[in-house]
Amino acid sequence: MSSKTSKKNQKSDSKKLKKQGKAVKNQSDTTSKKDLQIKQLNAQISDLKNKLLKALADYQNLLKEIERKEKELVYIAKKEVFKDLMELFTDLYISVQNLDDKARENPYIKGVLLILEKYENLLKKHGVEQIVYNQGQEYSLTDAEIIGVEEHPEHDNKVKTTVEPGYKIGPYILRPAKIIVYKKKK
Repeated sequence: MSSKTSKKNQKSDSKKLKKQGKAVKNQSDTTSKKDLQIKQLNAQISDLKNKLLKALADYQNLLKEIERKEKELVYIAKKEVFKDLMELFTDLYISVQNLDDKARENPYIKGVLLILEKYENLLKKHGVEQIVYNQGQEYSLTDAEIIGVEEHPEHDNKVKTTVEPGYKIGPYILRPAKIIVYKKKK
């Protein structure tokens, strides 16, 4: 009996070992499946993280673009308003430019000068810059209009004088400066 019992025990032990082996194999399979799932989930997390960072960068770029466009629209709106007012301002500016000191003492003229000063401050407040060229200075045809030429023994293509100041707001020219330039005598 003991050899039968021992064979039965061996068979039983063998079956137990097979079951344990299968269990270990199943556990190993489950572990490698879980590892694979973890790797896949980590890859998805990394992919989603990259997509989120790209979306945030795109959003920030969009905000910057909107801000730039809003600034440009403000410049365009101001340009249209101040462009209409420039002619009046220029006429007023020129009318008092050549007054002598005695005329500037007249109370009415003082009032006009005060209005002109307030108008200049208003223009500066809204970003309008005056374009004036000094004698001997080089000029740019993007913001200056040549209205006269005088011969000069030394200077060539240099400003003699600004007849009327020009104005710009941001990158936009409201009105080009009107200048007289020197041409070298030949």
